[in-house]
Amino acid sequence: MAMIAQVTDTQYGKSPLFVLESRTDKMNRSPLFLHPTRVIMKKTDCKPEKSDISAPRSYRKGDRNMTLKEAMLVRHCVREYLDKPIPEDVVNTLRQAVDECNRQGELHIQLVTDEPRAFDGFMAHYGKFSGVSNYIALIGKKSPDLSERCGYYGEKLVLLAQTLGLNSCWVGLTYSRIQGAYTVDKGEKLVLVIAVGYGKTQGLPRRTKTVGQVSAAEGEAADWFVKGVDAALNAPTALNQQKFFFIQRGDTVEAKAGTGFFTKVDLGIAKYHFELGAGKENFRWI
Repeated sequence: MAMIAQVTDTQYGKSPLFVLESRTDKMNRSPLFLHPTRVIMKKTDCKPEKSDISAPRSYRKGDRNMTLKEAMLVRHCVREYLDKPIPEDVVNTLRQAVDECNRQGELHIQLVTDEPRAFDGFMAHYGKFSGVSNYIALIGKKSPDLSERCGYYGEKLVLLAQTLGLNSCWVGLTYSRIQGAYTVDKGEKLVLVIAVGYGKTQGLPRRTKTVGQVSAAEGEAADWFVKGVDAALNAPTALNQQKFFFIQRGDTVEAKAGTGFFTKVDLGIAKYHFELGAGKENFRWI
C-alpha cells in the first residue's frame, strides 16, 4: 500500500459565501486517505515555505493587465456596492465570457444587469447586502455534476470580473428570485447567483486552513501540486468551510467534496483555482 505524504503548509486569507464562518468541519474519507496529520502519514523532508504565487504589491483598480492569478489573491467577498453602472464595454466582455462558459460547461448562465429587486428583500438585508443591481445567475440542466460545473465556470467569471475592476460575492440563499429577470427552462435549475458591481470596499481576507489539512500525496508531493492546493485555499467557500480534499498520485489528482451546504459548488471553485496554481499541463484529473 502506498504511503500518503503530507504536503507543505502555507496560509492565505479567504472570503466566504456567507457572513458566518465555520471552523468545525470534518470530512468523511476512506481509511486510506486519513488526515495528513495522522500517524500513518509520512511527512516530506522539505520545510514549509510560501508559494511563489504571491499577491502583487500594488495594482490599479480596473487594470486590464491584471492576471487571473493576481485576481485570485486580491479578490474578496463584497456585499456593499456603489450606485455606479457597469460600462457597456465591460458588460459586453462579461457576456462574451458567459457565452463561452455556457458552451464549454453546457450551462445556461445569464448576466442580469440593472435589476435591484433580487437584493432588496429581507433576506438580502439580513445578509448585509446593499446596492446590488447586477448579478450572474448560474443555471443549468439538472444533473449530478451541475453544482460543480456552476462553481467551476462561475469562478471563471468572478476572476474575470475582478480583472475588469469589478467586485463580487457568491450568494447561495440571501436573495429573491425575480420572475422575468432570467430564464429557467424546463428541466433546469437555478443553483445560486453571484453579485457583481463596484464595491464600496475591496472586502477583507478570511481565515484559512493549511495545505496539509486539505491534501495528501502518494510519495513526495510535487511542487506543482503544492502550488495548486495553495491556490485552491484562496477559493471562496460557503461558510468559509473549505470542505475539499486533493490527492496526488503521480501526475494525476483526485478532488473530493465533503458534506455540507454547497460543497459541490465549492469543489468546482477550488478545482478552477487548483488549475490556475498547478498549471493544467502538469496533471490530469481522475
